[in-house]
Amino acid sequence: MMHKILPWLALLTLLSASCDLINPPEEIPAYLYVADFDYQTNPFVPDNTTTTNITHAYVFIGEESMGLFTLPATVPVLQQGEQELIIDPVIPENGLYSNLRIHPFYKRFEGMASLTPAQTDTVHPVTSYTDQTSVALLEDFEGNSSLFNYERDGDDSTTMEITHLMAREGVGAGYILLTTEHPVIDVATSASQLFPLKDKNLVYLEADYKTEAEMRFGLVGFDATGPVGSSYEFGVLPREGWNKIYFNLTDQVRVSGFNEYQIALTAALPEGRDSAEIYLDNIKLLYY
Repeated sequence: MMHKILPWLALLTLLSASCDLINPPEEIPAYLYVADFDYQTNPFVPDNTTTTNITHAYVFIGEESMGLFTLPATVPVLQQGEQELIIDPVIPENGLYSNLRIHPFYKRFEGMASLTPAQTDTVHPVTSYTDQTSVALLEDFEGNSSLFNYERDGDDSTTMEITHLMAREGVGAGYILLTTEHPVIDVATSASQLFPLKDKNLVYLEADYKTEAEMRFGLVGFDATGPVGSSYEFGVLPREGWNKIYFNLTDQVRVSGFNEYQIALTAALPEGRDSAEIYLDNIKLLYY
C-alpha cells in the first residue's frame, strides 16, 4: 500500500512546486509620497517672486522611470533601501493639460528615498530657476507705475493701474477696469524698453491672473521704423481665483522674425456685462 501512495505524494509535491514557479508570491511595494513642489528664489537670477503652477511631476528612482504623476502623489515602488531620487517639475504649457511639459527654466529635484515594503517615505521637492535663466521683464507691480504703459487702443481711459487691494504676492497688482463706456483695452510694455528676442533659444512668458473677461497675450514686433506687426496667439478664460499661466513664445518669435518686441495684452468687456475687472501679478519674460 505504501508503495502506491509514495508516487502520488511525489507527484503532488512536484505540482505544488510548479505552481510556485508559475505564480510566485507578489512583491510588497514600498510607497513614496511626493508633496507639491516648494519654490525657492535663486540668488543668481533677478527674481523675488515665488508663485508657481507645477501640477505634475516625472519621478525617477535609481535609473528607472516611475512615470508621470499628478501632485501630490503616492507612488508604489518595488525598489528597497536607500535609492537616488529625481523629480522633474511639470506644468500645463500654454494653460493646456493636454500639453504637459517639464518646465525648462525650473531645476529638477535630486535627493534620496528610504524605501521599506508596505511603508511610506515622504519627499518635499524643491525647485528654483536654473542659473542660466535670463529675466528680460519682471513686472511685480511693487513700484509706483506699471511697465505696461504703451496705449494701443486709442482710449486713454483704459489703462493698467496699480492696486494694493488684491495682490497675489507682495503689496501691489495690476488692475484693469472695463466698462460699457470703455469696453476694450490693448496695452503693451514701454516702447523705450524693447526686448531683443530674435536669436534666443527659448522664450517663456509667465503671469499670475484673475479676471472677469477673456484676455489675450501677445508680441508686438519692431524693426528700424517702429512697430510693424502684432500677434496675440495665447489667451486665458475668466477665472475667479488666482492662477499662474506659462506661455511658450519661442515659435511665435521665430515665425515673426523681428529683432525686438513689446509684450502686449488685450481684453474686451464680455457680452451682457456692465463691467469687468482684471488683476495681474508677477508678469515675467524669460529666455535662454
